[in-house]
Amino acid sequence: MDQEVKHISQLEMIPVERAVWLESPFEGSAVYRLELQMKMNLNCRVAFAAIPGFIIILNGIMTARSSVQYTHEQVFYETFELNLVPGSHVLEVLVVDYQGCAPLSRVERPNGFFCTAPDMPENVFDTGTAPWRCSREPRYSFKRQDLPHFQCVGGVLTFDSRLPVIEEYQEPLSMERGADAWTFRQTACQCRRLSPSPLPPFCRQPVSNYKIRHIDNCEEHTIYPASCSVINSIYGLEVPANSVRRILLELDDYYCADYELLTSRGAGSHIRVAWAEGLFIDQKGKAKGRRDVVEDKWFIGIHDCFISNGEHNRFFNIDYRAGRYVELLIRTSNEALRLEDFRLKENRYPLEWKGALKTGNRRFDQFAAKAFRTLQMCAHDTFMDCPYYEQLMYIGDGRLQLLTAYVTTEDLRLADHAVMLWGEGLRNEGLFVSLYPARTCQIIPAFSMLYIVTVADYIRWRNVPEVTSRIFPLALRSLMAFEEMVNEDGLLQVGRGWLFIDWAEGWEQGVPPTERGVSCIFNALYLYVLGEFIEACEMLGETEFAARFRKKSQQLYNNIFRYFYRKDETAFSDLPDKSVFSEHANALMLLSPCMPEEIAEKVADTLFSRTMPMVKTTVYFSFYYLEAAIKHHRTDAFFERLELWYEMEPLGLKTLLESPEPSRSDCHAWSSHVLYHLYASVAGLRPTEAGGQNLRCDPQLGHLESLSGSLPTGFGQVDFELTQADGKVIKNISLK
Repeated sequence: MDQEVKHISQLEMIPVERAVWLESPFEGSAVYRLELQMKMNLNCRVAFAAIPGFIIILNGIMTARSSVQYTHEQVFYETFELNLVPGSHVLEVLVVDYQGCAPLSRVERPNGFFCTAPDMPENVFDTGTAPWRCSREPRYSFKRQDLPHFQCVGGVLTFDSRLPVIEEYQEPLSMERGADAWTFRQTACQCRRLSPSPLPPFCRQPVSNYKIRHIDNCEEHTIYPASCSVINSIYGLEVPANSVRRILLELDDYYCADYELLTSRGAGSHIRVAWAEGLFIDQKGKAKGRRDVVEDKWFIGIHDCFISNGEHNRFFNIDYRAGRYVELLIRTSNEALRLEDFRLKENRYPLEWKGALKTGNRRFDQFAAKAFRTLQMCAHDTFMDCPYYEQLMYIGDGRLQLLTAYVTTEDLRLADHAVMLWGEGLRNEGLFVSLYPARTCQIIPAFSMLYIVTVADYIRWRNVPEVTSRIFPLALRSLMAFEEMVNEDGLLQVGRGWLFIDWAEGWEQGVPPTERGVSCIFNALYLYVLGEFIEACEMLGETEFAARFRKKSQQLYNNIFRYFYRKDETAFSDLPDKSVFSEHANALMLLSPCMPEEIAEKVADTLFSRTMPMVKTTVYFSFYYLEAAIKHHRTDAFFERLELWYEMEPLGLKTLLESPEPSRSDCHAWSSHVLYHLYASVAGLRPTEAGGQNLRCDPQLGHLESLSGSLPTGFGQVDFELTQADGKVIKNISLK
C-alpha cells in the first residue's frame, strides 16, 4: 500500500463535536504538525476544515488541498482517505494568512484549523485531543497587484525559501468545539459551524500538453519580438549566474490549474510565474487581438514569486491560476539555477458534458464546444463569473450557468450548492446580495429578482425536495418584498443598490436610464419574474400563490402598458415621459403571458425587424432576447443574434468572451447560455412538470437541416434526432 491522501466524497454528517477548532498563538501563516508512528498499515477517513483554507503536506510532499470555501454561515469540512505504511510519518497542514490580500470571495472570519477522524480513537487525529503542534510559517507573504482591468482574486504570493523554517512548535490555542451548522448545537462558535462538503472531489488531472513559444533574456514588460527563439524542453534548463531568462509557455487549452516548480541550486534567484489569458497589443493592456498570436505583444498577468535558497526546492501556488499562457521569468544571483520540472494539474469541478450534441454545422459545433469549456472553467466550488479576474458567484451570471448545466451534465450537486448559497444572502428587507459568498454586501436589484427566477428554473429542471423546501420560501419572501417597492402608480420603483442591467453601449456602469427609480426595464423584469414564479407554483401545486401572483402580474402589466407603451412606435419605452427604447425592455415584455396577442405581434415585429433605433443587448442579456425570439417563433431573429458568438471565431479563442471586443475577460460563463438555447430553444426541449419529469419538444431548427444529441435528466437520458425537410421536422426521441 502506498502512502497517500485521497480526496473522497463525504455527504453524511460526522460527529464533529468530538473535536475542537485550533488557532495558532501568533499572527501570520501557520503549519499544524502531527507526528505519527504506525505499527501496521493504516487506512482511515480524516476530515479537515480550515479558514481560509488548507494545504496538506505528508512527509514533506504537498499531497492535497481544500476545494470548498466557507461562507458567512458555515465552514465545509472535506474528507480524505489517508493511507499510511508502517513507520514514522509527519502530517502537516498549512493555513496561510493572506495579510489583507485575500480573494474577495473569502469571507472575513477568524483563522483556524479543525480535524477529526470518525473511524479512529479521538487521540489519534482529532484536534483538541491528538498532539497537534503549530509553528509560524514566515516564508509566505502577499501583496496587492494592480492590473489594467479590475481583479479581486487575491494578492501576489511571494515565497522566500531563504527565510529560516521555524522549528519550534508550540501548543495551539483550543477554541470552540465543533458544531453542526444546521442544528446549532453549539452557540458560541464564532460562525465556524461545520457542514460536510456537498461536492465531489475536484478534477486534478495533469496538464502536459503545452509548448514553448519563446525564450530570451529580456526583463518583464518587454515586448515579445516577431522572431522567436524556442527550445524543446525546459526540464533541466540551466540559467547562468547573474542573468535573466524569460520563457513563454502556451497551453493547449484554457485551464484553471495548480502548479509545482522544482529547482536546484541558484541561491538568491527570483522566479516569477505569471498567468495570462492572452497577450496584449498595447502596453496599457487594453486590447489583445488574436489570442493565439504572441509576436509583437506584451505579457501582462497575475503572478506569484519564489526565491531560491540554493537547495532542492519544490515551490507551489496557494490559489489556482487561470489562463492560456504562462510566463516564467528567472533572475539569478551569484549562482546558476537549474529548472528541474514544472508540473501543472487542473483544478476545477468535475463537470463533464454527458449530452452529446451534433448540429451538422461546423460553426455551431465549435462554439458549442467552447461554451461548455467556458462553463467548466467557471465551475469550482461555485458557479463563478470568470476564473481569471473575479471568481465571484453573481446571481445574474449564475442563473445562466445553471441552465446550461441542467441540459449538459448529470452531476448537478454544484447547482444544489449554488442555489442554497445564494439563499444565505437574503437580507432582512427581502433582497438578496448580488454575489455570494464574498466579503462585500453588494445589492443589484435585478439580480435579486433573478434569484426568484433561478428558483423557478431549479423547480422545473431539478427539484430535489430537501433543496426546494429551503429555497422556495426564500424566493417567496423576496417576491413579496418587491410588492413594498410598488409606488402609487402601480409601478416598481427601485431606490437602492447598483441598478445594473447589462453592459450595453451608452449605459454608464451598465445602468439604464430611469426617472426617480422608475424604468420599464425593471418593471418588465418584475413582470417576467412573476410569470416564471407563477409557473413554478403551479408545478408544485401551490395554486393559491399562483392565483395571487397572477392577479399581481395582470395589474402590473396594465400599469406598464399605460405608462410605457408607445402606440405609434408599437414598442415600450424605457422611460414613462420620454421615448427611449431598448431591446431589453421589449424582449422582457414579450416574455410575459399577460400581453394580448395582437400587441405582442406588433411589438415582436418592431423588436425583431430592427427598423427602429434601440439599445442593443450584449452577450449576457441576449439570453432574454433569444428567449423572446423563440417564444414568438422568430427563428430569423434568433439565428441572426448568434452573430455575437460568430464574431468571436476569428479571435483564436478557446473559451467565450465576457463582452464584445475589447473584452476584459476571455472566459466568462454567462456567454455559455448559447449552449442552453441549442437544447431548450432550437431542439425545443423544456420541462412541463417539476424536476423535468415531463418534457415537451417544440423544435425550431431555422436554417439547420438536423440536430441530434442527448439530454441528461433525473429520470434517464433523452436521446433525440431532429431532421428538417420541406418545412417539416421529423422527431425521433427515446429514453434510456
